[in-house]
Amino acid sequence: MKIRNGYVGNSSSCSFIIDKKFLTQTQIYGIINHGEIGKELGIEYYDETWQIWDKDDMLVGDTGMDNFSMEELCEKLGIPKEAIEWDTYNGYRYGKNSNRPSEVIRELLKTKDSQ
Repeated sequence: MKIRNGYVGNSSSCSFIIDKKFLTQTQIYGIINHGEIGKELGIEYYDETWQIWDKDDMLVGDTGMDNFSMEELCEKLGIPKEAIEWDTYNGYRYGKNSNRPSEVIRELLKTKDSQ
């Protein structure tokens, strides 16, 4: 059985934004390649990857099934919790700019659909 500490939403959909000014190149690489790095670090469900967008000044992540613990990965990579803005789609909000992740995700998906 998997027991998760810290942020846990009631939904399996989740998104996040991290401003790159808080990240090293190694941390950026770790998030973009989270499946591979998660496996190396012993994180469960490393094969259930998130969709990650590497934007100019931020990393944006989205998943419809959050079994892979992106929070655990970020913790193991040494990313400060306050640098991450989380959001779930079931109405429960977490983070200082709680609407921002979903809004950014929606815009990214619109752009992707129009291409």
